[in-house]
Amino acid sequence: MAGSRTENGSIHAARGQTRIPNIAEAKFLIDQALTAGWGDRDGDAMKATAVELEKRGYAVTFTAGYVGTPNRESAMHARPTGEELELMRIIHEWS
Repeated sequence: MAGSRTENGSIHAARGQTRIPNIAEAKFLIDQALTAGWGDRDGDAMKATAVELEKRGYAVTFTAGYVGTPNRESAMHARPTGEELELMRIIHEWS
């Protein structure tokens, strides 16, 4: 959803979304992200990692960088393997 409408019908940002006013501002923001180390994120690899973890019964929430068990019962019995811990690290670091 692009954003909700105000009383006069114009669109305003919702849930942390905003419009980037022009290409120059977009380039500036991209440069800042690259400088901060965000340029090496691979969205396809991250999604594949999430799918793999979900197949193994884990819950993944990108916005919070959360990977874990979906409920208390499964948390009590969870024994992540070394491979699963590595997959979880990818989500934590890239979210």
